Amino acid sequence: MRCGKHFTPIETAATRRALAFVERERNGPFFGAVPAALDFSLISLACMDQLMNELWGITGEAPGQADWQPAAPRLQHIMDLGAYLGEVLCRQMPAHWEMDPAQPQNVLGARVVDAQGRRINPCAQVAVRFRDGGGSGMAALFTALTGIAIPPWHPPAAMPAQVSVTPMPSSPAAKADLIDV
Repeated sequence: MRCGKHFTPIETAATRRALAFVERERNGPFFGAVPAALDFSLISLACMDQLMNELWGITGEAPGQADWQPAAPRLQHIMDLGAYLGEVLCRQMPAHWEMDPAQPQNVLGARVVDAQGRRINPCAQVAVRFRDGGGSGMAALFTALTGIAIPPWHPPAAMPAQVSVTPMPSSPAAKADLIDV
């Protein structure tokens, strides 16, 4: 609700990408073990951070290299996970998607605009996570925007043995890199 009125979300290319990602991955080989990981909840951000750490490590592919460009397969992950992150922000905060009017289907250029007017590029945030590592996670972005900490995600007992929970590092410097103002 906004100003006491219900807000009807506008479907965008970013929303459609997030929904397609969830539909495709919810029953996939990894997320099938934790289908609730893709429910657009706040805890799903902590779960996604943990799963990203397990799948791709916590050190990053090119820490601090501003000119890093992701390979094509990684770019697909960035668009999927960025769309998911943005959709969670839109559902859990007073926020909405803002698509580039010149390229309304361009998910990479989509922004989430919050109640303070801050424009956040979720795909850029996910790209920073891949570049710099686990300190720039999805849950850390939400905490930086709202001041609300998301508790760590704990895998269910039926989770595959290779997944373990490690807390996400959080530093003021990492938080400062999360917001595109």
